[in-house]
Amino acid sequence: MHVIPATVPGTGILHHIRTRRGQRFGVFTHISGARTLYIYSTPPDTADPGHDTAPDNPDPDNPAASMVLDRDEADQLAQLLHDQPISDRLAALERRLVELTPPGDTHHSPAVSQR
Repeated sequence: MHVIPATVPGTGILHHIRTRRGQRFGVFTHISGARTLYIYSTPPDTADPGHDTAPDNPDPDNPAASMVLDRDEADQLAQLLHDQPISDRLAALERRLVELTPPGDTHHSPAVSQR
């Protein structure tokens, strides 16, 4: 995936994203914390077979669709896109920290949460 960030002065940051299949979308982070997702049409010559090319949108830089997400909605979407839930990743990190802590070192041992 190729990501290009662009600062929009006084407004936020727009991340232009292209997947390895050539599909394009953008994530605009407003200074308010809200996010806007932009879906762009993929030019027919770069489209992956079986994916929409939106031929009715002749301007490839004009989004074919957009949606605004509040902070909590963006967090929920990010959670869905992760290959592991946060709790599983934290548990793996805690196990790794225990492995890296020298035996008998109680001063530097991590505080493993009780589940």
